[in-house]
Amino acid sequence: MTSLRAVVEGGDPLDADLTVVDVGVPFRAFVCGLLPGAPTTADPVEMGKQNCLPMPADPRTLAAAAVIADSVSFFVRGNRLDTEAEVKTYVRRELELANAIDDRFADAWDGIAPDLDYTKPADDLPYSLINVQPDITELVPTAVGIFLIYRSSLERAIGIAALAGGRTDAVAGIVGALAGAYHGSAAIPAKWIDRIAHKDRLESVAAGLQKFWQ
Repeated sequence: MTSLRAVVEGGDPLDADLTVVDVGVPFRAFVCGLLPGAPTTADPVEMGKQNCLPMPADPRTLAAAAVIADSVSFFVRGNRLDTEAEVKTYVRRELELANAIDDRFADAWDGIAPDLDYTKPADDLPYSLINVQPDITELVPTAVGIFLIYRSSLERAIGIAALAGGRTDAVAGIVGALAGAYHGSAAIPAKWIDRIAHKDRLESVAAGLQKFWQ
């Protein structure tokens, strides 16, 4: 497939396939689920899909971004995953959303480690969730699977994701976004926060963005 690299190396941009299939897009979409007033004054799903622009996005990318944005919005509104029924309701909710956008991503979402019991924490990371490849139809459902298994602990969920192998940056980022939305900022270990460089500046930027959207 012709790519951005071909353009950089002197190819004709009009001949290049610039369709976005990037696992970084759904990761960045998580903030769309945090917008004040969502989903009444801002639709997190549509905002998540808009995050894929300005380049045309592959429908798999749109579906992944929409699922992450909707998941974050779902959790910050206080929805819980304490019971098997609640887990199934959440998984079915996102499956229906994915199906409405791209059946390839929906198939991957529906088929991620179907033999696992997401209703209780695993002793170790299941083999099927190890060494995650950068394919968006694998990485995003796998990241969500890791979150579901270890959702009772923000610190453990993110730590396990970081050790999964493969694209651990994107995996841990998505797991962190979901776990943060689910548990709230109070669950973030102080030892992590204390090591953040330029923390005051970051908090100021975050406060400014929040004010902008209010």
